[in-house]
Amino acid sequence: MTLVCLLNIALNFIYVFKTSLGFKGIALATVSSVFIGSLVNLIWVKRLMRSTNSFAWDPMKRVLRIGWPIGVLQTLWQLASMVLFLILSALPEKRVETLAALTAGLRIESVIYLPALPLIWPMLWSSGISWGRRKKKRHSEAGW
Repeated sequence: MTLVCLLNIALNFIYVFKTSLGFKGIALATVSSVFIGSLVNLIWVKRLMRSTNSFAWDPMKRVLRIGWPIGVLQTLWQLASMVLFLILSALPEKRVETLAALTAGLRIESVIYLPALPLIWPMLWSSGISWGRRKKKRHSEAGW
């Protein structure tokens, strides 16, 4: 993820200021950096998979069975974000400034709540483990 972020920053400067793309270069920089990050992840996973003889389908099925609701939630969240950006980009004037302000606001919001995530994750894991072991009392205490 660090590679993708640093690459995105560098490509933003290159595409916006060194080419004639202007603000459209920001979108191209994001797509390019995410694509390159995906390729790096794919190569990394292939290297990890060389040491195993087969793919563990049973754990994958369990993960998918448990995780499908968050997959649906994330898909709907991203679609809603796309709709919001499309609506804002159709404004008759100052659409670039509006999109930039929204994006900056979303980044500021992330900076505000991201430091709390490391504090929340252990509680969630502890609660999830207790839930999985059917220890309801411990599950309810894990959040406190």
